[in-house]
Amino acid sequence: MAADEKGIFKWFLVAASFIVQSIATSIVYSYGIFYIEYLKKFEWNHLRISCIGAMLMSSAVLGGLPACVLINKLGCRLTVLSGALVSAIPFALSNFLLENFYYILCIRGMVLGLGLGLTILPSILIVHVYFEKSKTLALSLIISGSSLGLAIVPYAILRLKEHSTIINNYSLMGICLLMVPCSLFMTEKGKTTLKLTRGMMDLFDPMLIHHQAFLVLVACNFIWSLGSSIFFMYLPVQGYLTGNGLNRSVYIIIAISITIFIIKPMLTIFNQAATFDHGTAFVFTIVLPVLFTTFCGEASVSYTGQMGYSILFGIHVAFWTTYTRSASQELIGQENLALGKGFIITSIGLGLLVGPIFAGLLLDMLKTTYYVFYLSGMALILAGVIMLIAKLTGCTNVYSDKKVDISETIAFVDNASSTNSTPTESITYNDPLESALYEIMVSGSTVQARRAIATLHIDSKRTDSSFKITKA
Repeated sequence: MAADEKGIFKWFLVAASFIVQSIATSIVYSYGIFYIEYLKKFEWNHLRISCIGAMLMSSAVLGGLPACVLINKLGCRLTVLSGALVSAIPFALSNFLLENFYYILCIRGMVLGLGLGLTILPSILIVHVYFEKSKTLALSLIISGSSLGLAIVPYAILRLKEHSTIINNYSLMGICLLMVPCSLFMTEKGKTTLKLTRGMMDLFDPMLIHHQAFLVLVACNFIWSLGSSIFFMYLPVQGYLTGNGLNRSVYIIIAISITIFIIKPMLTIFNQAATFDHGTAFVFTIVLPVLFTTFCGEASVSYTGQMGYSILFGIHVAFWTTYTRSASQELIGQENLALGKGFIITSIGLGLLVGPIFAGLLLDMLKTTYYVFYLSGMALILAGVIMLIAKLTGCTNVYSDKKVDISETIAFVDNASSTNSTPTESITYNDPLESALYEIMVSGSTVQARRAIATLHIDSKRTDSSFKITKA
């Protein structure tokens, strides 16, 4: 059934998804405030506290993998509902065993991150059920909730910290439970059923490992996530360590979020009019990180420098998230991007896990955040260089030598599937790919055959050798 383009319900759905995005992403990337809380209350080193934040951010991203499976099994509404309930549990239990590091690592790190991760993906995908013509506008409004929420929720947490710990934790639990009524709007009743994959392993297509451009995307996502996670966590911490207080540290997070909220829509509109040229990409992905990495020394001692540093970082984040979306589709295509979603999510999750842990270890050893920011800045620069080189060189499949029209192959598979015919004689094909697809199709999995076609894009190298398939 086509998506409903009439009525006001779909815009209530957008508002609900906006709130879910605001709450989920802002709690994840506001960990710098909790970092300061742990630093004040416990005699823990920076490595331990960093592990909690790394686990939180990584679990929130990796939670997208089980979310894909749950969406297929339960739908978007129940997936968001379950994520909201799971994310509220850590705050409900935070008044017990507060000084146990491993308990907090598990509850406030892994469980909280997993719960929030279950809400992020379905709150975006539900838009595809209700929107066609206005889909871009709806998605832009929902995604903007991430940056706007990052400006509101940290300030709310700051005000809540003026009260006792119990009130603070229960208030945060209430914020998470706000996603429960929002999930009620995410129904698919009477709409096209949203199906992503048949299982989690379908997100990890092994054929893409041979795709050079795909490996570049995975590497860039890992490196950039490693660097950006350090900035999000340690910029407010640096403000606190230099004696600026908790209030000013929160304003650093707000500065980043407002910058992203203002810049990202402008870049999205520009990218729709014309894709980013190489000069623009060079300025935003390489020159800008070089600039704020060069001045990281000033950011280490001056609050003004920290605010300027945060604004430049916010501009870079807004550009990178917009740029990589279009660059990914250009390099490997939308089909391959969907089939390799598991690899990309895993690379981002690992980057978010490794970055803060390594930064905490470095801070404990060197007793200064200067080298921490230098490390993260170099990671952002490296990711930008790799991505730009990939686009300049026209990085494609390592086996590719020519484009192949696959329309006849797809028609061949669909037609044979519709007749459910099984060959009783030897069939010879000069195309080894087509013969392999036919074998898959005869075994009863047309979906897998079409998926294999999309996986190869198809740029795979053909040979002149013949394949024979014999069916009794």
